[in-house]
Amino acid sequence: MKNEFNEILPLLQFHHFGFDALMEFAVKHDFLFAVSSDLYKILAECKRSNDQEQKLFKTMYEIAEKNVLKKQENNSNETFDEKDAIKEELSEFLPKLRFYLMDKKFLKDSVVVKGIISHYQAFEVITVKVEITNEKCTVNGIFEDNLNISNAVGKNSVEIFSYKELKQRFIRFKFPRPSIPSGLIKKNGIQWYLCLEWDGILAAKHQSLITETDYLIAELSYVYNNFRITKNTNTYLKITRF
Repeated sequence: MKNEFNEILPLLQFHHFGFDALMEFAVKHDFLFAVSSDLYKILAECKRSNDQEQKLFKTMYEIAEKNVLKKQENNSNETFDEKDAIKEELSEFLPKLRFYLMDKKFLKDSVVVKGIISHYQAFEVITVKVEITNEKCTVNGIFEDNLNISNAVGKNSVEIFSYKELKQRFIRFKFPRPSIPSGLIKKNGIQWYLCLEWDGILAAKHQSLITETDYLIAELSYVYNNFRITKNTNTYLKITRF
């Protein structure tokens, strides 16, 4: 059956399936995954929007869970560890999943708890480094990217013209302000912050301009010299993952 199915698999033209149709097919025909692991590959490489990554993981995990339990019924392995078996079933395809697009609670409750990644790996997934440069001055910081800022900014530096010395608004990047107050507060010794202003625009601001309407995201520290923004020059924003 395996050889026969692998022969007809290319004829199914999964690339024409929409995301929801592909997930529905996978759930209804989960028994086929025991016949061909190529189906996992098709799911892991399917086109999907950023907010569909969690659903993809849940679908793949549920199918893998059914498969390993079925195998255990047939083999009666006394040393069987369900979590390890599911992770092994999916191991080849996990690198294709974009865990950084999943929210923090989902990572904790639905990925880490199931043993797919560790707490430390989850921390690395959501933690990013921000670097802001103007002329030869640079500040940087790290933060948990619960707003998917890194995905919005992209992998390359973003250039924007600077009009003010103590604040830089990155007007291309606007985010919904979290309903829960930031765990970060303004304190002595920190001169610059990355924040969302009252309208949700991402900004780097000197501490003298921070107000109660700013949602603080990260403390920014100098790399070499004291940071300053020179008016009528370009400022560069870069966000990278660990």
